[in-house]
Amino acid sequence: MNKYNKFLTDLFKEQSNVLVAHDLIEKLVTEFEVTYNYARQLISRAVKEKIIKSSEPFSFEKRQYFYMNQNRNVDVRALLDISRKYRKPLFRLLTLLSRTGGICSYYEAVKITATPMTNKEKYRVISLEDEIKRLNDNKIIKKIEDKETGIPFLVLLEDQMDVEDSFVIRQKIKAHLANMKRDVMFINDIIRWLVNHGFITDRVSYRRKDNPNLGAIRNDFPFDATTISKTTGFTLNTGKLDEDYTIVVMEILIYRTYEKIDLEAFYERIQSIRHSTIQESARKVMPIIFYLDVDENVKREMNNLHILNFSLKSIMGSNIVQVIEKYRDMKRIIDEAFMIDEETSSSVIEKIGESLTVIEESGQTENLQNLKGDLFETLMYTVLSNLFKGAHIEHSKIIKSIDDPKKSYEFDVIVRDNNEDEIVIIELKGLKNSTIINLGDTSTPNSIRWFFGKTYPIAKAYYEKNSEYDKSKIKGCYITSANFSQEGMQKLKELNNSDKIKPSFFDCYYDRKKLLVLLKNHNNLKSLRNKTGFLEILEKYYLVESN
Repeated sequence: MNKYNKFLTDLFKEQSNVLVAHDLIEKLVTEFEVTYNYARQLISRAVKEKIIKSSEPFSFEKRQYFYMNQNRNVDVRALLDISRKYRKPLFRLLTLLSRTGGICSYYEAVKITATPMTNKEKYRVISLEDEIKRLNDNKIIKKIEDKETGIPFLVLLEDQMDVEDSFVIRQKIKAHLANMKRDVMFINDIIRWLVNHGFITDRVSYRRKDNPNLGAIRNDFPFDATTISKTTGFTLNTGKLDEDYTIVVMEILIYRTYEKIDLEAFYERIQSIRHSTIQESARKVMPIIFYLDVDENVKREMNNLHILNFSLKSIMGSNIVQVIEKYRDMKRIIDEAFMIDEETSSSVIEKIGESLTVIEESGQTENLQNLKGDLFETLMYTVLSNLFKGAHIEHSKIIKSIDDPKKSYEFDVIVRDNNEDEIVIIELKGLKNSTIINLGDTSTPNSIRWFFGKTYPIAKAYYEKNSEYDKSKIKGCYITSANFSQEGMQKLKELNNSDKIKPSFFDCYYDRKKLLVLLKNHNNLKSLRNKTGFLEILEKYYLVESN
């Protein structure tokens, strides 16, 4: 072994040592007083002779390779060591995957690497797709698409498993989808709180429960929510200029601790949108972060950067942690159950009752209307599982539009009733009892025509074109704890008199009063009424008479 190779061997004797090309060249030039060009040749020969190992195809600072011990693999640990200093976006992505059990959604990957989702050619950033391809080619991660939802995920490869067919991976996807939905569970309540306190206007684009993989795009970059604020401080021209507003971007992280990697990525995206257009000065941006838990050092850094940040506990009460835990337990019971029998129903109903009691006792009912609505949907899913005995029932099923596969919608409950050879698409709305649901149109969410004219036809087309269900009749039903408008009731009665939409075993609509009559009298619910308090819960928290 010549003196150069011995030097390189000794340099990388410690397995954790890694050096970027220019640093290694500098060491050879200093040690042996050779030229820079000759040092490069020495490194190239050492790699060919397997004295040291190159990080190829992974290049880092200024497109340079890294070098390491010959016996070390270019694996996740090595890439973390290298990218920590020289490729921050890659470091954040690999760190995120290590924090989340080896899986994250593509949306989370875009956020954590601070890469644009549109107009990518405008920005001098390393392509996330190129990075994923290199990682995929080297069997470090794989990008896969969930067959049911169409949501793409990145998965850390372990033991060369077949990720397409692995039961473990399917379970990881299912668990991570639940985490993503937990992140969006409070978005509507958070927005309502910000509007009520004058921080923002009520025209907000945000990440939705029916597609948690799609956030709000602001100047090409993804955020969990974005809007504008006119709360910009008083000046001589306050109120006189239409352009007197500030862009608002939000980060909402509930299912895990908010960490340094999250703050760095959020800050980079903020800087990118501030300088995304040619103008004399940077755009005004008001960033806001919401979290359940945060690292204390990260909290201090947020404050140093003058970023508005709120703990969910500070705006919704300390009991919110207890509510989230009960909600998670309730979802776990449902997910683990082969079928929703009376025993499972009793456990779920008990958790829902406890959650609603905690919300009421904390005085946060107004701030948690969206969560209360979710609990109504889960309670009704449990009740309907007992009402439609022997039927196959799905909850929160996401269906992609056949005409536009990029668009998908979440359906609260879908009943496959083999006795009647029909499928019933059920819309559930747990709203204040004083709320009036209007007839509306197909562009107005939550309206009667939004469901029967827009989302129901998407589910109907999906099942009609699926050969497994092509002989089934596809029906629809709208159930709410609120009330329908007079005009809406007229339309619903027309639909109910038609065989096209009305289910055989059910009406096609139930408002607060009509729902209560059904639940109190239906014979299939007699045992559930005797063994659980579901009816009392519904009467107390949802179906109570308006004052």
